[in-house]
Amino acid sequence: MSIKVHQENRLWAFDALKALEQFISDPEFEGEKELEKTRIEGKKRELKDGKYRVVFFRRI
Repeated sequence: MSIKVHQENRLWAFDALKALEQFISDPEFEGEKELEKTRIEGKKRELKDGKYRVVFFRRI
């Protein structure tokens, strides 16, 4: 993987995490908000440290 692709993927992952934060802040969100916030923050830390995985989400 080229450095450019890596950087693009990393930016995409940060954007995806930001979108998830917005999603769980919706008043109609029916999950455990605090748990999800904690998980998102953990993934952000991993990403900042250079560790990340691509995860696909599907809305049900």
